Amino acid sequence: MTGEYQTANALGEESSSEREELAIRLMDVTKAFGPKVIYENLTLDVRRGETLTIMGGSGMGKSVALKLMTGLLTCDSGIIEIFGEDVTDLSEEAWGPIRAQVSMLFQGGALFDSLSVKDNIAYPLRVHHPDWPEERIATVVGEKLQVIGLQGIEDMHPADLSGGMKKRVGLARAIATDPKVILWDEPTTGLDPINTSRINHLILRMQEVLNVTSVVVTHDMGTAFTVSDRIAFLYDRRIILCDTAENVRNTSIREVRDFVEGRFEGFPE
Repeated sequence: MTGEYQTANALGEESSSEREELAIRLMDVTKAFGPKVIYENLTLDVRRGETLTIMGGSGMGKSVALKLMTGLLTCDSGIIEIFGEDVTDLSEEAWGPIRAQVSMLFQGGALFDSLSVKDNIAYPLRVHHPDWPEERIATVVGEKLQVIGLQGIEDMHPADLSGGMKKRVGLARAIATDPKVILWDEPTTGLDPINTSRINHLILRMQEVLNVTSVVVTHDMGTAFTVSDRIAFLYDRRIILCDTAENVRNTSIREVRDFVEGRFEGFPE
């Protein structure tokens, strides 16, 4: 490999105020599936209120990072913190309240086909607020549909929706509990340019209107350079660069530059 790699974070001396500015921290995380090592001493900080995009080639572990951040996977070693709390070894039950604050938008929206739009969006509300009356739930569902620009479709089902609409309804479900963090897993995959622009606009809108922190996984360079405050680049089991979108665009690190410019030299098949 070439170039002087920039570490994602300086893990030396830091003030308590600097730690308080972090929404999520992964420190020296190692993760493997059998003999395949995904991460080796990976370190990454996500700052409160920013949109951080994780990029890298296929199979580098981008989506794995999101699943670690929401407790769907556990690391083999290292530390994961969310809003300063060590969540590395939390039980499934203990993850419940955290998932109300760290919400994930899955690829394709991952809606329940048998449920209406209303019941899909209401699902996390019923899980996290079992004492809420149906009238309150219906009000919140309507508010979230308004945020994504799809008012009045509560009675429709996923089969009635286009791909772009499914993603937006998935977002409405993700923000139903008013989370502090949204994790976006390939939010524009399979969408046409107009719907891609809509999703990019919604990512920016969530940051502006709801003041959420976003972590985005995408292969789409247009999306990355449109929505990101910073971009973290995964290569060879670690983050080799984490910087502003402009600095990533102009980096001298060959592996990052090749990816940005679409050259396949140096990337495994």
